[in-house]
Amino acid sequence: MSDALTRLGIAHTVEGAVDDGLFRGDPRVPRRASRHLTLQFTGVDCLLENGIALEADGPTHYVGQSHNGATKLRRRLLAARGVKVVSVPYFGWGRLQGGAAQENYLSEILADRI
Repeated sequence: MSDALTRLGIAHTVEGAVDDGLFRGDPRVPRRASRHLTLQFTGVDCLLENGIALEADGPTHYVGQSHNGATKLRRRLLAARGVKVVSVPYFGWGRLQGGAAQENYLSEILADRI
């Protein structure tokens, strides 16, 4: 995804931090590590200069075709910090053949946002 953004000339940071520095995006929930639920936050997949976060949502972000609870929580937390999240679902991105198709896809989903 980053390569396609670069080819389009869209400035971005991979695994970017949100301005407050406290929240970085992608919650990882340890499985049965303890009785307590903890969230670790890493970077958003691609953070554009205008504050839009592009998230490459793989299969672990979904229950069926709907976002799971952890993904919804992350989106709400980012929205509370003024970040607009744009999802790039694996089942759409994976069907694209080649760089031109990826660039067209990103251009379409970002058209009214950049």
